[in-house]
Amino acid sequence: MSGLHDSACPRCGGAFHCGVKDDVPCWCTQVRLSAQTLAELEKQYASCLCNACLAALSMPTPSPAQAPTG
Repeated sequence: MSGLHDSACPRCGGAFHCGVKDDVPCWCTQVRLSAQTLAELEKQYASCLCNACLAALSMPTPSPAQAPTG
């Protein structure tokens, strides 16, 4: 596999494979983030985040009616 690049996520510290240099598009190209979230991530982190962190950040924040109580 060309472009093998194992990394540690700067957000959670977990190991993951960054595929940005692979021959095929990286899985991260499928993650949808708001422009605001993307801008905040670019300010806060200098390298890629793992799939779990990006997935968590791409989830919409629950509305007050959906938020769990007590």
